[in-house]
Amino acid sequence: MPKQNHQVSAHVYVGLKEGRRNAVKRRVDQTRNIPNVALNSCSDSFGVTSEEIISRTREQNVVFARHAFCLMVRKFTRLPLREIGELIGGRDHATVLHSVKTAENLIEYDDQFKQMYDEALSLLTDECNLLAYITNRREY
Repeated sequence: MPKQNHQVSAHVYVGLKEGRRNAVKRRVDQTRNIPNVALNSCSDSFGVTSEEIISRTREQNVVFARHAFCLMVRKFTRLPLREIGELIGGRDHATVLHSVKTAENLIEYDDQFKQMYDEALSLLTDECNLLAYITNRREY
């Protein structure tokens, strides 16, 4: 059987075959898009605007949407807390961590929040063609 000649690019992904390299690049592009899609899906599900999520307002429905956004971005990307904070109006990493933990508690104990979060999560996974993929992270 003749040997197949696979082109290997030494560009950025050294050692990866062309098809695998393209798959990795697509995944990276999806990851870059996730925060924008998460912002839109949270604003749609929670009935607020994207600008309100990023703003400093402390209205409960806006804060809940912000918590959901932080949790989604934390679970579906590898962005550090500091960068997630920059996405939501220049907030501190500790604020983002508090928001993630609060969202996890709300999902467990508040059925209405869980329903809206699940709707936003469904919009995110549909838009980004994600399966139920959640990155394994160390405990914070």
